[in-house]
Amino acid sequence: MDKRLYNISLLGLSFLFLFAAYQTIGNIEETLLKSVQNEYPSFTGDGYTSLSISYFVFAMANWISPSIVNYMGCKIAMIIGAICYTVFLVSFLWLSSFLLYLMSAVQGFGAAILWTGQGTYITLNSDSSTMSRNTGIFWALSNMRKYICVFGTYQ
Repeated sequence: MDKRLYNISLLGLSFLFLFAAYQTIGNIEETLLKSVQNEYPSFTGDGYTSLSISYFVFAMANWISPSIVNYMGCKIAMIIGAICYTVFLVSFLWLSSFLLYLMSAVQGFGAAILWTGQGTYITLNSDSSTMSRNTGIFWALSNMRKYICVFGTYQ
């Protein structure tokens, strides 16, 4: 296997594991937070608000993410983006409304640089004859997470 194909395959598998965790939490976030509210009435966090903050910050940060990725390089940007996702997921261990919303914003920022870095990385590891193949391999591997999410959520 040539090095560039190996890089794309590893990228797809990395996204599979990262987003299997993230999408599983995203699918049950509102239900999870409602059950926390039932047990601890002082907790006021809302899953829909959390996801709205994440995607709003993601949309806004996409305007500056190309400059950030250009400055850092795509590998470092993807590592920082993945760390932002992980910090968001870990924040569910210490639930507070402030922490939930803050980490939602951090995750949104991380999403912007992660996805910009991903596109750059695929481009750097492809040429005109391998771009379609490499993109297909990445998406096939990373989208296998949907099966993991369904299994993880309902088991």
